[in-house]
Amino acid sequence: MAWWTKQWADPQWRADVDEWLDATLEEFEVERTDATKWGRTRLWSIQAHVPTDAGNLHFKAPCPGLSTEGNVTSFLNAVDEQHFAFPLNVNLETGWFLTPDYGDNLTTLPSPFPDLWSLMLQDFARTQLGLVGLDEDLFDRGMPILDPAWVTTYLEQQLILHAALPADHPLHIRAETAEKLDQSFQSLNQDAALLQSAGIPLSLDHNDLHRGNVMLPLEEGDPLRFMDLADSYWSHPFGALSDPVRHMCDEFSCEPDDERITNVIKTYLEQWSDYGTVAELSELVAPAIRLSGIAQHGVWMRILDEADDQDLRDYGNVPLDILKNLTEPLRPLQP
Repeated sequence: MAWWTKQWADPQWRADVDEWLDATLEEFEVERTDATKWGRTRLWSIQAHVPTDAGNLHFKAPCPGLSTEGNVTSFLNAVDEQHFAFPLNVNLETGWFLTPDYGDNLTTLPSPFPDLWSLMLQDFARTQLGLVGLDEDLFDRGMPILDPAWVTTYLEQQLILHAALPADHPLHIRAETAEKLDQSFQSLNQDAALLQSAGIPLSLDHNDLHRGNVMLPLEEGDPLRFMDLADSYWSHPFGALSDPVRHMCDEFSCEPDDERITNVIKTYLEQWSDYGTVAELSELVAPAIRLSGIAQHGVWMRILDEADDQDLRDYGNVPLDILKNLTEPLRPLQP
């Protein structure tokens, strides 16, 4: 068990959280109506509901590797308060943050249908466009950047890192496997060159965009709100299609080239019409989705940084499998 998950179970740690919560509530003149309701502990975070006379509030403590989520969320809310949560408080030292409960997410609607995904991705594309140019601001607040121009160097460095680990380390890759992967990654270098030459500006890749992380409007006419930015990267924006495509394949029991999915993607690309026709932009979707796996690998490496042996044994296969499947057209969903 990682040191931080042990800490999260410590009664004193939870008392410290309650003290921090109570100070925040006092600042907003809000009172508790019940004790903090702790949720399930995961390696990457622990969350809790805080019942108050202003409704339920949502507390989150990310793992050390993802501790900038609250700071990033706070900045994005300042830029676009309609699409991102408003943290009532962020502890920059610990990563704790507290937000209102924004109600139900899109999973509470009846069986998923293509129009719902179209609405969701259309809104997200508009959100991405509104964030263009904020690279330095988000980097300063801790959001990692994955520029296609850096892909070749990043992949080389990661293969060296994995191969250099002791043979019995859960994140070790044998030298011959690393060499084969390096050869297979030549196609990814070509993908990166294509994306770099296309001139699409970097923007927010949510990196975990599914119906459970998108909240229903609280009032008629309000836009959708995008939650859970722990895995987010500043990268090629079309990489954000990766998780939606995989989820749609699962929900519709179909392949990525199914007309329902391609029509949803078309709706998304139409929002980017200043940068090309749908036909032109469509050529960039598959390369962007393939490269998005690099960000997912990076997230897991940050989660597992400082993890103990048992957690490495339990989860070490995840970033390795991502690396090994980067060139596949549709990678499996991650835990």
